[in-house]
Amino acid sequence: MTSKSLFLGLASTNGMDTTNIRKSTEDVTLHLRSILSFKSLLEKNNNKGFDWDFKYYKEESHGSVSFISLYDGLNYIFRTKYIDLSSNQLKAFEGKYHMFDVRQGRDEYLRIIAKSDHLILKPDHLWDGMEMRFNSVSDLSFYCKEMRIYLEFAKKKNGNVAKLLLFGSIAWEKVSD
Repeated sequence: MTSKSLFLGLASTNGMDTTNIRKSTEDVTLHLRSILSFKSLLEKNNNKGFDWDFKYYKEESHGSVSFISLYDGLNYIFRTKYIDLSSNQLKAFEGKYHMFDVRQGRDEYLRIIAKSDHLILKPDHLWDGMEMRFNSVSDLSFYCKEMRIYLEFAKKKNGNVAKLLLFGSIAWEKVSD
């Protein structure tokens, strides 16, 4: 994983596509040709350890591309990066988890189910029984893209999973089935 990222955005100018921009010799397209040359250099060198992306905005102009490319660039640079865990590693998180809900005055349970490449969180009563898919972002952290929720797991000294943290602070203890 790299700590250096770059996002390049280029807008359509004077109705020109990237092929016409490359062919142009006009001074007005020098900046655009420079961006495309830099992109080609990145592709050619296939810089290992340098995370980059490029997007051509054919429907945008020089005046509007800065806002849209800033948004896309921030989303690209700060995107969630998933890692692969084996099905055996995922199995360690599988099981039933308990929390006493003080506001409701009752015990709540949820189940973690290991699939081949992700975890499923399945609550007993909460969230209308909705199942959520979590992909691994580290050995003990998982992320649900649709709900934008992180799960953090904690292990005992013996290496067994002891609990999970939902929303960064709500602790659920792993219990026997």
